[in-house]
Amino acid sequence: MSKNIIKKGDEVVVISGKNKGRSGEVLEVLPAKVAKTKAGLPRPRTSTGPRYLVAGINLVKHHDKKQGNDEAGIHEREAPLPRAKLALLATYKGKKPEGKTAKE
Repeated sequence: MSKNIIKKGDEVVVISGKNKGRSGEVLEVLPAKVAKTKAGLPRPRTSTGPRYLVAGINLVKHHDKKQGNDEAGIHEREAPLPRAKLALLATYKGKKPEGKTAKE
């Protein structure tokens, strides 16, 4: 079984959740987090896997404080998505997306 590896710059489509069918470009790949025991050793089978920031997908509101020249206020930014919710657009064999993209 070949494993599709998603990298920065790849076009992906969301296959489940509130953004299902939308596509966008991967902005950043966040490494997997592994829980550690008190002794500092990795705990088996607790890795959450890598997460991906996709342009214009999974937008959340973030409350920012004024810092230097940056304005205070409520801004929208992308939240990371797990690998299980994404598929490479080039190899996606499911239903065709309804034409929704991150720009809409």
